[in-house]
Amino acid sequence: MDIKRIISSTMLVFSFAVFAEDNGPNYFSSMISYTAPDSDRDAEYGGGGHFLFGQPIGPRWALEYGFFASIITHDSDEEHDNQYSLGLDFAYAWNRGGLSPFLLAGGGAIYDDVRREEVTSPFANIGAGLVIPIHEGGAGIRAEARYVADINDESVAGEDVLGDVRANIGLQIPFNKTIAAASPPPPAPPLPIPLPAPRDFDKDGVLDDVDQCPNTKPGVPVGPRGCDLDDDNDGVANYRDKCPNTPAEVQVDENGCPRDSDNDGCLDVNDMCPDTLEGLNVDRQGCALPQFTVLEGVNFEFDSDQLTANAMSILDLVVKTLRGQPDIRVSVDGHTDSKGSDAYNLRLSRERAASVEFYLESQGINGSRLRSQGFGETRPVATNDTAAGREQNRRVELEVIK
Repeated sequence: MDIKRIISSTMLVFSFAVFAEDNGPNYFSSMISYTAPDSDRDAEYGGGGHFLFGQPIGPRWALEYGFFASIITHDSDEEHDNQYSLGLDFAYAWNRGGLSPFLLAGGGAIYDDVRREEVTSPFANIGAGLVIPIHEGGAGIRAEARYVADINDESVAGEDVLGDVRANIGLQIPFNKTIAAASPPPPAPPLPIPLPAPRDFDKDGVLDDVDQCPNTKPGVPVGPRGCDLDDDNDGVANYRDKCPNTPAEVQVDENGCPRDSDNDGCLDVNDMCPDTLEGLNVDRQGCALPQFTVLEGVNFEFDSDQLTANAMSILDLVVKTLRGQPDIRVSVDGHTDSKGSDAYNLRLSRERAASVEFYLESQGINGSRLRSQGFGETRPVATNDTAAGREQNRRVELEVIK
């Protein structure tokens, strides 16, 4: 067998192994060798070196490609034979990466230069050994012993197989293993995102996220929802309520007190005549009693019975009173001061009273409920000697008649 062909075949197998599935780091071993030759070789001992490349092919298995070179010394003449071999072994390790016993078996081609005669032949070998780790990266001391069967019928006449024993020791180094750096400490847990501090904008003791009345005045007692307390539920907060125990459903004013819309002294809740003209005396039900009252502000154009705009707005209140109390009748009485003649003043007072009566009728009040009369200057209420007195005497009175 040609040595070049052997080398080529071995390298082809090597190339497949390099691209095999990754089962651990590849390794390289460089060892010195001692050979105890077969007794038929007429040789005393041999020394050399063994170099191999290992490729794991499984959790415990590896292919090992080796090159061996040795010089064997003859017993008789101190001559030397040269021996070279290329081989492929299957290695089984019990504890790859630690203290690891292993077995191996394989074969290859061996080249012998015996007494100037060159012979290339196959060989087979078996062996056992131990890898002792010396570095955390995986390097170790490798020691092994092999029995090598050199299938060679040319080097020694009459012998077809020569059995040599080799002992190897050296270093084994993983050459594509990355020594794992110490694992970095786990990242610190993220700091919790601080929640915004609860706010109470109006400082009423109720946080903003539940405060339904966020602008309560400082110091005002509030309920659980942040709104002003209103114990009687009248719509007026306690701090403003001047009538804090108003019965339910009673309408109240801005002070929390029952309303008296027409200001007659009778509360709306009891007022049977709710639109009584302000200033009239009323009974317990808020209805007008028989009486005289001056219609303050009911004025006329100068020397005329023509009502002013302000006078009509006041008379509109009288209309509301009469509409709300359909069982009363009224008399409109006109009066003057003493300026002018008695006849003139009497006529003017009657005309002005009639003008008021006509306006009330125009607003829908039945005429049967109305009466007008004039008294001129005959019923003064103040002196006619002063301007102020005369102003009081120029008046229109409303007499309520049941």
